[in-house]
Amino acid sequence: MNDYAEEEDQELAEQQEKEFWQSVLACPHSARLVEIGNELNKVRKYANEHKIEDMLSQAIVNITLSAYYAGVSPLIRIEQTLSLAKGMNNEYAFALAARAYIEVSGRVHKGARLWRVFDKDRSQIDQFHKGSIRLLGSYVPEGKENYNIFKEKGFNVMSFVQSLSDDIAEIEKIYDSLSAYVHGGFLEQRYFRLQSWLAHAKGEADPTMDGYSQKLDQLREVTFSDFELLLALTRSLRERHDEKHEQE
Repeated sequence: MNDYAEEEDQELAEQQEKEFWQSVLACPHSARLVEIGNELNKVRKYANEHKIEDMLSQAIVNITLSAYYAGVSPLIRIEQTLSLAKGMNNEYAFALAARAYIEVSGRVHKGARLWRVFDKDRSQIDQFHKGSIRLLGSYVPEGKENYNIFKEKGFNVMSFVQSLSDDIAEIEKIYDSLSAYVHGGFLEQRYFRLQSWLAHAKGEADPTMDGYSQKLDQLREVTFSDFELLLALTRSLRERHDEKHEQE
């Protein structure tokens, strides 16, 4: 009986996974992220198979790993959440996912920005390498550094958000507004809820989702531009990976 139940659970899990990926590939943003993730994954595999000794290549691998694990992977889920929340008129879930999108995109942008700063003056390789290691670490309060498995302390989330201000000047204001809403502030909740209730009663589009959708489109442009930069930086590593595995 237990074996039968476990088999049923396994079949259900496989079906849910299949349905998830079908819905992912039906969304153009998610489908594009899957393609980017597949390419960045080649860098991860190459780094696992070879010892990378030069500091520049190590830094590029570091920002790629950050963009793969803490960028592409969560963004695929976030895109699906945004689509589902919009379809169900759930403005709270939409706002929560939009806020997460900013945080994750900010991490990807921070890595791309580290490269752009270094690329202007290639004498600062040590700073670029140190920054790339910080991308892999977690932010911990003072006095609790031993909780971090990396020797460099990670950036805090506001560093990621603020890095986006180069391309989206009002991003910090948008993030603060979303944070106040999802954290349950009375005035913010009352304001957003009244807007949504009135819009739903009139049969109109939800102002929260419509308003932030435009900002998300702008954010996507920045994020996909950062991914294109990473793909350009890692082209030689990905080509070496392909050449090796084509011969197998």
